[in-house]
Amino acid sequence: STLSSSSAASDVYKRQAALYAYILETRHYLAAAASRMCPSVSPGIGLSPISLMLSRHALEEWDHAQFFNEALELIGCSGDMVRLARPLPATLEWIHLSRQIAAMGELVSAACSGFMEHSSVEQEAVLGWHELLVGHNLLSRKATDKVLGHFSTDIQYGHSDNLSLIHISEPTRRRGIS
Repeated sequence: STLSSSSAASDVYKRQAALYAYILETRHYLAAAASRMCPSVSPGIGLSPISLMLSRHALEEWDHAQFFNEALELIGCSGDMVRLARPLPATLEWIHLSRQIAAMGELVSAACSGFMEHSSVEQEAVLGWHELLVGHNLLSRKATDKVLGHFSTDIQYGHSDNLSLIHISEPTRRRGIS
């Protein structure tokens, strides 16, 4: 009985550690938002509708890592620890890939951004997953609320609509109408 409770506690610790790592890596990714998103904006200074959307999106994302900084602080990761932590190689690759995609042009960048942000339309699934984390004591309610603050802000800004805005803007652009 003691062995099984020790094994169960170890399983919870492993799941919790993986979740904390996910929060830290998401923070790293969001902290790189400007460097990931802006290469697609600079060539389009004429501000086509897509460049304008990308510019607005970059401005809206600049501080989103703060939601995760606050959640990490609540679970015991000091600001100094978070700043000293380096992203995992996979996170760095994703940041570099996003930057390369953005440099390909505004349409490619906007499509990539739109697909990533579109997941917020699954609000029930996202909220349910976070409730599961709290219910299984993997993340405190306060830390969960910080993470969900990012989700709510993206919804408020309408980031999930970015994909449809691209679809509307691109045919107009192709006909030479700005």
